[in-house]
Amino acid sequence: QAARAKQASPRRQTGQSSSSRRPGWTANYQQASPSRQIPPRKLLFGHYLFYSGVTNWQTIVNALIWQRTRRPRLGEIGKSFGWLTSSDIVHILKSRRLSDSFGCSAVKLGLLTENQVRLMVFKQQRQQKKFGEYFVHHKLLTHSQLEQLIKNFRYHNTSVSINRQAS
Repeated sequence: QAARAKQASPRRQTGQSSSSRRPGWTANYQQASPSRQIPPRKLLFGHYLFYSGVTNWQTIVNALIWQRTRRPRLGEIGKSFGWLTSSDIVHILKSRRLSDSFGCSAVKLGLLTENQVRLMVFKQQRQQKKFGEYFVHHKLLTHSQLEQLIKNFRYHNTSVSINRQAS
């Protein structure tokens, strides 16, 4: 999967020697790809990476899938709090509609309260791996490159907010 993500990434010359840059990734993170301009609106981090020319949509999708499949399951969190048993989890999964979330189904069945579900979702979000970790984990970016991209991303979103308030 990592090899596919590297192959799917855009390749752009940056003027650096090939030994100092990672294949498929740009070295100058502040400059957008000539074919894409960074939109003057707030962006999600993955969108910022795309519009900056750092990666492509397929790699972003792979990162989102990686992130989602590694987060703790809500039922297991409920079990760790002592609010659900294994048989409760099976009952919720068998009873739920495809359009309902696990938490919504558990509330409808009377097995959890809305406050319990909120707390479980909060814990799940805190334990979930950060989106950017995918790129470091798959050696597509170094940790310092990721940190610089995050700074640039925050600067972009802050600048857009300030410019809109001034208008």
